Amino acid sequence: MIKEIGQIKKNKGNADELIAKKADMDKEVAALTVKANELVKKRDAKAFLLGNIVDKNSAVSTTEVSTACRLLEV
Repeated sequence: MIKEIGQIKKNKGNADELIAKKADMDKEVAALTVKANELVKKRDAKAFLLGNIVDKNSAVSTTEVSTACRLLEV
């Protein structure tokens, strides 16, 4: 759209309509960006609640030492 406006102005035409349309689009982009950021925060908050999904046969440990010992036994 910017190139079109530039071409019209270069040819000494009236680009007011395109400039207004571009301004409206810029406002819409700004509003959608804010909404997208809010949705990302909501998504991340929900994802944080899920935790890790592991196989039921996975070794469960409360310390790193016991995990290391189990790895050495295998």
